[in-house]
Amino acid sequence: MNQVKNRSKQTAEALKKFEFIVNGSRDFMTLINREYRYEAANSAFCSAQGLTVQEVLGKSVAEVWGKGVFARYIKKHLQQAFSGAEVLYEFAMRSRQGKKKWFEAIYFPYKSPQGKITHVAVVSRDITERNTARDKLRKNQASLQAYSKRLEQTVAERTEKLSQLVDSQMEFIADISHELRTPLSVVRAVAESGEEDGGLSLGECEVISAKIDQVADLLRNLMLITRLDLGQGGNHVSEFGVVEVLEEAVSDALSEYEAGSAQVQIECDRKVRYRADRSKLLLVAVNIVKNAVKYAADKPEIAIRVTRGKSGLKIEFEDANERIASRELAKIFGRFYRTRTARRASEGSGLGLYICRRLVESLAGNIKAEAGKRGNKFVVELPVGARET
Repeated sequence: MNQVKNRSKQTAEALKKFEFIVNGSRDFMTLINREYRYEAANSAFCSAQGLTVQEVLGKSVAEVWGKGVFARYIKKHLQQAFSGAEVLYEFAMRSRQGKKKWFEAIYFPYKSPQGKITHVAVVSRDITERNTARDKLRKNQASLQAYSKRLEQTVAERTEKLSQLVDSQMEFIADISHELRTPLSVVRAVAESGEEDGGLSLGECEVISAKIDQVADLLRNLMLITRLDLGQGGNHVSEFGVVEVLEEAVSDALSEYEAGSAQVQIECDRKVRYRADRSKLLLVAVNIVKNAVKYAADKPEIAIRVTRGKSGLKIEFEDANERIASRELAKIFGRFYRTRTARRASEGSGLGLYICRRLVESLAGNIKAEAGKRGNKFVVELPVGARET
């Protein structure tokens, strides 16, 4: 007998605790029987309806919500739940202050120990903040999509304008180059004829010829830079022997100087081959060797060393010239930059090393300048590709 009393007491205490939890929840919780009447309802639900618990219990769902709302929205969900299905849906209702709020309702079939569905438990929660945030997100997404479309249109329009400007720039430089070739040729011819008939001295003719060559080089360099800037340089890939390219570069660079006026040493295994745009590497080597010869105080001395490894190919050009100041080493690959020594020693455009940098970068490599043992060292590093045949 005492055991039965203890169990009843424990059950009563458990029910009180459960009732406390249910009534302390902000979710709406109700239990509806097959006659569609409320057998249980928590405080949150009753408060939202403006009723007491005693006023809700025993009443039909239609009486609490109104016959129209019950017939249109609630009845079908109850029928589904009594058929064994769990139901989830959203609905809106106005508070006593007239403010519209959104709720999420879940219908759970409740079975007796015999397995028969006798009730439906309904749990509803306020999802107004969630829906408001969702609506704001949708509006923001719509605004973002609209902005993205406007941005894409703006980018397309400006890209088209830029393309037109680029074409105009290319055409302008090409026209200038073409138009200047004719007067330069005329000036050269006049200078040569002036020397022949005694109107100009040999020195004056040499100065004029040198200036013409300088302008012609500048025009060629500007055309090359424009193509590189526009990504029109392209890479005509082929496999070649590295030492042959360096020998050709030295020959080209020294073609304007007296035979034997420069001492150039190439340290490269003839078996070393590389796959890239040969013409670009050749032009890089020609420009570096020309610079070394141009700025040499006495007889130019140049050592070219080639090493290969897993990371790729390294070509070092080391001269015996006056060392470039450390503060200028980081600047010499800039467009139109000339060191103090270069400005003092000879005339030039300051584009040679800039072109070298752009050409090496187009080959996915890098170039740097540093102090050598006796003079200056230019190091060209190219990615994997060197191999022995």
